[in-house]
Formats: sequence, C-alpha cells, structure tokens
Amino acid sequence: MPLQGYTIGRDVALDVMTSSGVLRFDKITKFTRKPKVGTQEIVPLNGQTDELQWPKGWNGTIIIERTNSTADDWQAKWEDDYFNGVNRDPSTITETITESNGSVSVYRYENVQLHLTDAGDASGEKTVAQEFTWTARRRKKVA
Repeated sequence: MPLQGYTIGRDVALDVMTSSGVLRFDKITKFTRKPKVGTQEIVPLNGQTDELQWPKGWNGTIIIERTNSTADDWQAKWEDDYFNGVNRDPSTITETITESNGSVSVYRYENVQLHLTDAGDASGEKTVAQEFTWTARRRKKVA
C-alpha cells in the first residue's frame, strides 16, 4: 500500500530462489539495489569529452532480523559445498513492488551470487540483525 503517492518499504516483496530451493526470510528489514555502470571517457583533440556507458550488473544487500537459523544454515551449507567441491548454481531474486497507482511492477535479478556478509551481533535484550550481500548479472522487468 503506497502512502500519499509514495512507495514505502512495505510496498516491496522479495523472493530469493537458490539452487537448493526458496530462501525464506521471516523479517526482511532492508533491501538495497544499485546498478553498476562501466564508463570510458574519450577526449578528442578539440576537448569535447564524450563518455561511453554500459551496464555491468547490479549489487545490493538484504538485511534481516534473525528469527531462526535460516541464514546461518544457508551459509554453513554454502561453505560445506565449497570445501566438498560441490558446484552451486547462481540464485535469482524477484522483487515485486505495488505502485502508487495500484499496478504491480516485477523485476528479476538473474545470475545472483549471494553470501552472508554479517551473521549479526548478539547482545543482551537486542535483536540480531544479519546481512546478505549480493551481485547480479542483470535485472529484467518481468511485469
């Protein structure tokens, strides 16, 4: 539900599909996504600079509140697979946004490499936030 025409965080839903199935997070508190762009400046003798740009994928973070062992178990399995020589296929992230006009936009991040960047800090009477970092080859609009 947008608020007064603005997208707010609760308008965004994520689905993370890994090679071993759906990665379900109970409490996602933040999702960041940023496009990566390659550039090259060309400065001819007349001094009129041109800049070429091309897409180089996406990166971002998923921050969750730890409600169970999902993130820790996923990281442990990833490490086991690596040390046992098991090839792990890339993941996919699907982002669904309810727009202010009621329509729905769906974007799919493809060829996602995902890892647990921060397993969280345990401290008395505080929740434990965990952070995943990801990169994707590209983002496509699905709907």
